[in-house]
Amino acid sequence: MQTDSKDGCREIARYHYYYYFYFYYYYYYYYYYYYYYYYYYYYYYYYYYYYYYYYYSYYYYYYYYYYYYYYFNYYYYYYFYYYYYYYYYYYYYYYYYYYYYYYYY
Repeated sequence: MQTDSKDGCREIARYHYYYYFYFYYYYYYYYYYYYYYYYYYYYYYYYYYYYYYYYYSYYYYYYYYYYYYYYFNYYYYYYFYYYYYYYYYYYYYYYYYYYYYYYYY
């Protein structure tokens, strides 16, 4: 590379021009490449995160829903079972009580 003439200075300037041109070109190229790479990476990361979050929330919601549904129906059934049991028990008790009362007296 000549440096003792104007053409040499032009050659040096041209060299530095292309050097910085390609430097900034690849710099911004890789900058935006990694920028969008990580952007879409975190985008799909949070997408699948909220997807599985709502999926399992939906799953556990219906799990506990049916759990308490059958749980309370279980006790609901036995509650009314004993309720009607004692109801008819006292019903027949007083029925026979008054029956024998009026029968013997």
